[in-house]
Amino acid sequence: MTTPYYTALRLAERKVERVRRAIGEAVLELQRIDAQHIAAEQTLEQESLLAISEPTLTTQHYFLRARDHRERLMIEREETHARLEVLRRRAVECYGSLSAVEGAFGRYRAAADQAAAAVEQRAIDEVTAARFARDGQDRRRAWRAAAAAAMGSPP
Repeated sequence: MTTPYYTALRLAERKVERVRRAIGEAVLELQRIDAQHIAAEQTLEQESLLAISEPTLTTQHYFLRARDHRERLMIEREETHARLEVLRRRAVECYGSLSAVEGAFGRYRAAADQAAAAVEQRAIDEVTAARFARDGQDRRRAWRAAAAAAMGSPP
């Protein structure tokens, strides 16, 4: 059933879906950053052990670069986490507006269904009243005919 709320309902549903997808992408991004951070920590640990066992290796540049990489990952994680929080707040707003539109859609539909049922009931009532009137006339005719036959006169 198409209602005045149909378009608004579809738009709200699409908006919710877009926000849900964006939240999913942000969560995947956080997981990717965490995996990179864990891998960087493990590599740094392995390289530290190697540097300790080989005193002739110069590892200062490597460790500076690794530290910068970890800092970039932490900044990226904080930014992604902040974006995720914004998306979650937006999702709450979108779900609220979707719920409001769904409520209006449901109320409109219920009112339309109730109006259609009332029209149908009126039609049934009219048919029933007409049948009752016709049956009443038939009974009165039959009664008059029976009364006339009982008196012996023609109807």
